[in-house]
Amino acid sequence: MNEKVNFGKFIWSLRMPYLWILLIVVPLEFLIFKMQYPYPNFRGDSVSYIAAAFMHADAAEWPVGYSKFLSLIHYFSHSDTILVSFQYLLLELSALLFLFSLKYFIQFGKVVFNIVFAFIVFNPLFLHLGNYIMSDGLFISLSLLWITQLLWILYRPSPLQIIPHALILLCLFTVRYNALFYPLVSSLAFVLSSLRRSVKIAGILLSIVLIGLFIGYTENKFYALNGVRQFSPFGGWQLANNALYMYTNVELKPSAEVPTQFQELDSVIRQSFISARKKGMILNPYIKDYYIWDGNSPLMQYLKYKWEGDTMTDMFTKWASMGPLYSDYGKYLIQEHPAAYLGHFVSPNMSNFFQPTIADLGYYNQGTNSIDYIIAKWFDYKTMTMTHVPENSELSVIRPYPFFMAIFNFCFLLCILLFVLFNEFKKLPRAFNHTAIVITCFWLLNFLFSTLASSIELRYQVFQLILNVFFSIISIELLIKFSNTQKQQIITVGM
Repeated sequence: MNEKVNFGKFIWSLRMPYLWILLIVVPLEFLIFKMQYPYPNFRGDSVSYIAAAFMHADAAEWPVGYSKFLSLIHYFSHSDTILVSFQYLLLELSALLFLFSLKYFIQFGKVVFNIVFAFIVFNPLFLHLGNYIMSDGLFISLSLLWITQLLWILYRPSPLQIIPHALILLCLFTVRYNALFYPLVSSLAFVLSSLRRSVKIAGILLSIVLIGLFIGYTENKFYALNGVRQFSPFGGWQLANNALYMYTNVELKPSAEVPTQFQELDSVIRQSFISARKKGMILNPYIKDYYIWDGNSPLMQYLKYKWEGDTMTDMFTKWASMGPLYSDYGKYLIQEHPAAYLGHFVSPNMSNFFQPTIADLGYYNQGTNSIDYIIAKWFDYKTMTMTHVPENSELSVIRPYPFFMAIFNFCFLLCILLFVLFNEFKKLPRAFNHTAIVITCFWLLNFLFSTLASSIELRYQVFQLILNVFFSIISIELLIKFSNTQKQQIITVGM
C-alpha cells in the first residue's frame, strides 16, 4: 500500500497513456457501437420497469430501484442515447475505480494492470449491458462500487466509510434481490477490518436498519395494494417455479393427502402435467423461469382460474396476490422431496452456474423490430417500429462469455486452492489475505444463492465474472513471483 501518495495523485500518476485511451477510445467505440445498434436493447421486462417508472410505483414486479433510476434520467432527458450512454459510462468508471483501488493497495505489475485495463475498456459485454434497458448494468456498477468500498474498509478503514457503504448497499437492495446475501459479505469485511469494535457494529447495524426499513416500506405498499403483506411476490413465484422442476420425478401423495390449502392448486398442476404428457410435451426442458412467465404454465393457469371473470382488477395485482400461496406451496414440495429437489433442480443448476446460458442477453430486441407502446411513449419515439436494425438479431460477440465464465470460475478456485496449499496467506500482507477471504466468501454465497434459489443466466453472473478475472490474474502473478523467489532461494542455498 502506498502510504505517502494520496489516491487522487496516484491515479494522476497513471494518466499516460490510459487517460488518452479513456478520452478517445471509449467514446469512439461507443459511437461505432451505436451506429450498429442505434436503439437500446429491449425485452419484456423492460416494459415492466418503464411502466413502474411511468406510474411512480413504489412496489412492482421487480425491485423499484431501476425504475427510479429511469425516472431520474427521464427528468433531465427523454433521449434513449443519454440513458444508455450514462449506463455504459457508469459501468466503465465503477470497474476502473475498482481496478485503480486494487493497484493502489496491492501494487501488482504493469502487465497485469494492462490486461485488466483492456478487459474493462475493450469489453463488448459492457457495451451491450450499457445498451440494455434492464437493471443488470446498474446493479453491476453498484456492486463494483460496493466491493471497492469493502476494499477501502479493509486497507484504509475510517469510521466515515460506514455511511456511504450503507447507502450503496441500500441502493443495491432496491435494484435486485440478488443483493440479499451482500450484507453477510459486508459484515465479514467489517469484522476483518482494523476498525474499532464499536464502529464495526455501527457499520453492520446501519446497513441492516436501512435495508429493514426498505423491506417494511415495500411490505406496506403491497399490503395497501392487495391486502397481503409481502416483500417480493416474485420470490413466491420463483420458489414454486423451482419446485415444479422436480414434479415429474417424484412420487406424489394422493390428492386427498395434500394439505387443504394446496389441494385446489395441486389439482390444477397435476392436470397440466398429465395433459402435457398425453400431448408428448415436456414442461420443464431446462432450468429457467418457464413456470413464472409462460401463459401455458400451470402456475399461470391457476392464476387465470382464480381470477376468472374479474375484469376490474389489473394484472399486476392478480399476479402479486398469488405470491404468498406459491411461496408456501413451493416450500411444501421441497420439504416433502428434498432429495429430488437437490437432484432435479439444484444439481443441474450447478452446471449452469459454472457455465451460464446466454438467454435473452444474446439477442437484440428479442429478434423483432417492434417496440412496445409504453417504451415508445417514454422515449418519445414517433413510431413503434425500429427504423434501423442489424441484419442478424443474434449478438454473436456474447457467445464466448459462458465459456469465459467457466474458465475463470476454474481459475479462481484453483488460485484459492494454491494459496492455501502453499500456505501463502501467512507471507502476504494481512489486508490482501482478508480481501481474498471476502471475495471467496462472496463466491460461495453467490454459488449457494444462485444454485439453491434462482434460475441462472449470464447477465446475473457478470459481476462474479469480473471478480474472477481480476482476482485470478492478480493471484497468478503473485504465485509466479512466489515460485521465482523459491527458485532463487534454492539456487542461493546450492551455491
